[in-house]
Amino acid sequence: MTKAINWCQNPTKKILVIFSLLWLISNALLVLALTDLFTESPLKGKNIIMIIVMIGSMFSVAQLYIRNYKKDKI
Repeated sequence: MTKAINWCQNPTKKILVIFSLLWLISNALLVLALTDLFTESPLKGKNIIMIIVMIGSMFSVAQLYIRNYKKDKI
């Protein structure tokens, strides 16, 4: 039986590219939705939850890059 590959623990370059594009597109859409197409400031009190979600997603994508970097260095 073959060992299953965990895409989060052992990301490939293809997965990194896909997640980077998805992350950029989703955060751009979130900013557009929060600011009503840049007519309001995104730093309002009512937007704090979405800003926290965006920062959390940034750390998730950064973690994928760090894991891939460590895997390539070893």
